[in-house]
Amino acid sequence: MQAIAATCNGLSVLFTNLTGAADLQRTGEIDQAQFNAITRVSLAGIRALQQQAAEHQYGLIDQLEALLDAAVPPDGGDPKGEAFDPSSEVFGSARRAVTGACEANGTPVAVWAVVAGG
Repeated sequence: MQAIAATCNGLSVLFTNLTGAADLQRTGEIDQAQFNAITRVSLAGIRALQQQAAEHQYGLIDQLEALLDAAVPPDGGDPKGEAFDPSSEVFGSARRAVTGACEANGTPVAVWAVVAGG
């Protein structure tokens, strides 16, 4: 289904951003505030994909809602608009579920690596 494929492509970009941000933070190239900004923007992107899926009644609605529910801030606060830990087990589990659904659709999620130093 083309709508699911578009969602999976969007998730590829968002998951690439999250993975890259974690790598850049680990190497000291970005600080916590910058990392938090990237997670907030990524969360907004996931929320937009979920709203489109729900509005137009195409697939991945449940998986996207689970992904949003799993995006809990490290302090356990309200996830709406907050930074969150994309390396948490709960987010990882939801991420695997949605990427599995994309794979089943024939439109796998691809994450590109950021090369440190350029």
